[in-house]
Amino acid sequence: AMEMQIKKQFQDTCKVQTKQYKALKNHQLEVTPKSEHKTILKSLKDEQTRKLAILAEQYEQSINEMMASQALRLDEAQEAECQALRLQLQQEMELLNAYQSKIKMQTEAQHERELQKLEQRVSLRRAHLEQKIEEELAALQKERSEKIKVLLERQEREIETFDMESLRMGFGNLVTLEFPKEDYR
Repeated sequence: AMEMQIKKQFQDTCKVQTKQYKALKNHQLEVTPKSEHKTILKSLKDEQTRKLAILAEQYEQSINEMMASQALRLDEAQEAECQALRLQLQQEMELLNAYQSKIKMQTEAQHERELQKLEQRVSLRRAHLEQKIEEELAALQKERSEKIKVLLERQEREIETFDMESLRMGFGNLVTLEFPKEDYR
C-alpha cells in the first residue's frame, strides 16, 4: 500500500514536471528568436532529463527507505516472536524436566515397593521352608528314637529270654551285658 502511494506520487510529479516543461518550452520559443530555438530546446530537454533523473533517484531512495523500515519492523517482529518462542521452549523444557523427575521418582518408588514385596515373600517362604525342615527333622528324630526304643526293648526281652533259657539249662554264672539305653533315646 505504501509502495503504491509512493509510486503514484512519483507518477504525478513526473506529469507535473512534463506539463511545466511544455509550458516553459512554449514560453521560451515565443520569446526567443527562431535561430536560438535549437539551442533552447536542447537545453530544456537536458534540464528535463536531469530533473526526471533526480525524481527517479528520489523515488528509488523512498522505496528503499520504506523497504528498510518494513524490514526493520519485520526484524523487530521476528525478534519478538523468536523471544516468545524461546520463552515457550524454556517453559516446555522445564515442564518436561519436572515430568521426567516425577516419573523417575514414581518408578523408583514402585521399584522399591516391588523389591520390598519380593523380599517379604522370600523371607516368608524361607521361614516356611525352615519350619518345614525343622518339623521333618523333629519327625525323623522322633521316628529314629522310637525305632531305637523298640530295638532296645526287643533286645532287652531277647536278653531276658536268653538269660532265662541259660538259667534253665544251667548256665547261671554268665555276666549279662548292660547297654547304655539312655544314649539312644
